Amino acid sequence: MSEIDTWYERIATKARVTEAEVIGVLAGEGIPGKRVLPERRRLRVDAVHFAGVKDRRASDGGRLAQPFAFTQELTTPITAFATRHRNDAGKSSVLEVILWAVRGYSSLASDVKAWMRHAVVAIRIGDQPVIIGWNIKDKVPDGCIIELPKLFRVDWSELNGDAAAQMRAIAAGNVHDTVSAYDEVIDAAMLAGARVVGTFADADEFKRAVASFMNDRLGFERTDTFKRNRDATDATDGQVVTLDWPLWSQALLIPKKSITVTLGEDATSASYVVETYLGTGWGAAVAAARTRKKTLEGQTASIRRAQEHDEADRDLIIAGLKAELAEAESERSTLPEQGNFTALEDLTRRLRRATQAAADADTAYVAALSACTRLYSQLENARADEVAAREAALTERFWHSLKPSCCPRCDAKVDAARWAREDDGQCSLCDSALAPEPVATAVDIREEESDDDADSVQVANDRVVTLEIEFADADAILRDAERARDATRGELDAVRQELGEQTVDPGRRRELDIRVAVLNGRIQERSATVARPADLAAQQRTIFVLDVAEKEAGKLRARERGDLLDDVSAHIVELGKRLGFRELESAKFGGNGHLPIVKGGQKENFGALTEGEKLRLKIAIVIALLRVGTAAGVERHPGLLVLDSPASEEMNPADVRQLLQELQLIAEETGLQVITSSANGDLLVDALPAGSVRLAREEDDDFLW
Repeated sequence: MSEIDTWYERIATKARVTEAEVIGVLAGEGIPGKRVLPERRRLRVDAVHFAGVKDRRASDGGRLAQPFAFTQELTTPITAFATRHRNDAGKSSVLEVILWAVRGYSSLASDVKAWMRHAVVAIRIGDQPVIIGWNIKDKVPDGCIIELPKLFRVDWSELNGDAAAQMRAIAAGNVHDTVSAYDEVIDAAMLAGARVVGTFADADEFKRAVASFMNDRLGFERTDTFKRNRDATDATDGQVVTLDWPLWSQALLIPKKSITVTLGEDATSASYVVETYLGTGWGAAVAAARTRKKTLEGQTASIRRAQEHDEADRDLIIAGLKAELAEAESERSTLPEQGNFTALEDLTRRLRRATQAAADADTAYVAALSACTRLYSQLENARADEVAAREAALTERFWHSLKPSCCPRCDAKVDAARWAREDDGQCSLCDSALAPEPVATAVDIREEESDDDADSVQVANDRVVTLEIEFADADAILRDAERARDATRGELDAVRQELGEQTVDPGRRRELDIRVAVLNGRIQERSATVARPADLAAQQRTIFVLDVAEKEAGKLRARERGDLLDDVSAHIVELGKRLGFRELESAKFGGNGHLPIVKGGQKENFGALTEGEKLRLKIAIVIALLRVGTAAGVERHPGLLVLDSPASEEMNPADVRQLLQELQLIAEETGLQVITSSANGDLLVDALPAGSVRLAREEDDDFLW
């Protein structure tokens, strides 16, 4: 029996359904079985070039235009961009330009992005050379991705000189008749037979173009996952989002900021990023089953909440009807009995029919009113959420744009001398180091909302539109039900009036009998158990099958990994100690990215460690995963690792040397390309092979560009 057949059989047994039903559910919900891992392909950065004009404040208070051009070929397994004990000298910007090319987006500082005019990054995927180049105007990229002829070569040294001359011309105001290095490279490549495989005209298109290109060339697939809504109190309150290259590319870097998770950029991504190091055939099945299960659970919870709301309304109505019935029966019991009247038989039959019709119409109206009221409440809440989302985005940008004139604690004025300190990168209030940002106007605040803010506003707007459509439909149904109710009541009143006009009047007793009958009918109708939607039970059955499928696929994935995670854990402890985390006694790395450890005899979670300890462990985790995954033949990592300022978190020189030695070893073992940066330039020059370190020149005030 094949592994997939065994999977079906185990699901059927534990879910208490037939194998045919299991196969039908998994196929209907789009859950794959075991997949063959695609052939691994390497990603390598060959060169980076960018140029622009700095807009800096001159000593006389005016503005000074300083042209710059930076070019570097990456010919060694480890390439480091370094200064001699100077920060904010452009090291991280070089890494961010590279990441901008290979990820489609980056965290490049806003002022640097405003200075830049163009960038060109040469990469290779397998043996295919590729250039990703773009012009930049007002921080907006506009460029293309081209596959080069394999014999095509770019003279990067000449390109750097041409770019520098052109930037000087632009800075001097001679913006005409200048051609950017980007245009020169692209034109030359196209003449040599290059092929355009992607174009983009803004930041979003850039991200999509790179994602599409990298997914196709590196063999990564798009993955759907269930993302819980922000501030949701119910775990089922969320939506499905599609993850592709931005997710997988988290394995390419170890950021120095926000070291909160072991792998990737957030906790929900860690288990996916592990797959790039320890690829498994069952990873896609686990992810798909989990996502679809959570989606259906959210739909089921929504139906149940609606039912609970309806039942609460029903109980309230029944209580009122019972009180009215008790009052009518009490009065009826005080009246004398009367005989039957033959003349009233026809009217009595008509009255019964009219009463039943009125009761049915009233039931339909109450149901429609309840649905309409619920939708109206949801619509009002959604509109308020939309306004709040817009105001939150605007408020955040507004407060960041304020320029204080005095200290909020002691009212001391912030004079011109203190404001001048901000040009040197120090806060005018607290003297803390800061990264300068351009002051935004009210218009800027509206125009520069972040992607996350825009996404939040769009989600809120989409929900308002959906609820407005549903409310309009419910309102139309309510109006129809109201007209039907009024019509049946009119008919009932007519029968009652005709009955009152008879020569033989049954009097008050007859009126109360009718009232009691109507009230009993209404109570009986509303007391009936509300039936679940026909598909709810089937949906719950599907959820159960998916839950079992996820767990069984997870077991197969764990079996496929075997002892690899134990090997990774052992490597992490050994590497962590060698990198300076000497109190580390044990660690247990999980497939979901969790890393509980024992430190100094005490159990700790990764998030509770110091920044230095977390950075050491993150580096140890990546090296351990690469080493174990490569040895086992299951590694899918593209082979590029960007590590920003690894020596910044209290690492002593000996630990830095050990780190560099480990990076060199793993690069030799796996073919990994490492790109890093540091302010300890002399140490890197001494520890790394010749040609590996690009140092800032001392005559340029230790700036890289």
